Amino acid sequence: MSQSVKVGMLVDGTNANSASIALGYANVITSQFNRRITGFESPITMRQNLLYNPEQRSVNFTVPGVVALLLTLITVMLTSMAIVREREIGTLEQLMVTPITTPALILGKIIPFALLGFIEISVALLFGITWFGIPFAGSWWLLYGLSFVYLFTTLGVGMFISTISTSQQQAMFFAWFFAIFAIMTSGFFTPIANMPQFIQYLTYLNPLRYFMKIVRAIMMKGAGLDVLYPEALAMVAFGVVLFTLSSLRFSKRVK
Repeated sequence: MSQSVKVGMLVDGTNANSASIALGYANVITSQFNRRITGFESPITMRQNLLYNPEQRSVNFTVPGVVALLLTLITVMLTSMAIVREREIGTLEQLMVTPITTPALILGKIIPFALLGFIEISVALLFGITWFGIPFAGSWWLLYGLSFVYLFTTLGVGMFISTISTSQQQAMFFAWFFAIFAIMTSGFFTPIANMPQFIQYLTYLNPLRYFMKIVRAIMMKGAGLDVLYPEALAMVAFGVVLFTLSSLRFSKRVK
């Protein structure tokens, strides 16, 4: 007479993803062992084929997200203090007496940070691909083109913060507040689908959510613009609105 045996397994659930993977492996091993000792073969055999990340390397998913995070932090932090610094040292008034328009002045302030952003993303991608062995399945032109669109958005955020701040310390505080919101609602740490319904709606106000999806889709899946155009249009809309608000706010403060 056969008798079942109970086998216990203790799994550290501190990291939920690792715990789920370990339990999945344990279930597969147990099922294979049961079939071998009973001599029973299932008439249906399921073969799994993992696309885009067959080795299930978590770094392939994490590093593209880090690239997006670094680009966000650097450009927003530096740009947010651009106009404030000029006002504190007294050179803003000198700039305003010159025959230069407000949009031209803003562009002159953000172009160096845009170039710095391109250098940063290039270095981050270089380390990710060569050091961590991250695959790159998509188009470099598309990634850099959409990165430029995203820079338009983050620089707009930084300039808007700069126009509503009265000191560099205040600008840094607002920039950090935005960075925390952007990181927590971008899906980097927690999948957006697992967030509360109200927070899921808030994520649509986060431009990092769209860019992070773009970077991961291009690098891991080789996705094209035909797939990513909704995210690209969302970033364009964010950039236009933020730069318009920044220009209006800057003109009002100068007057």
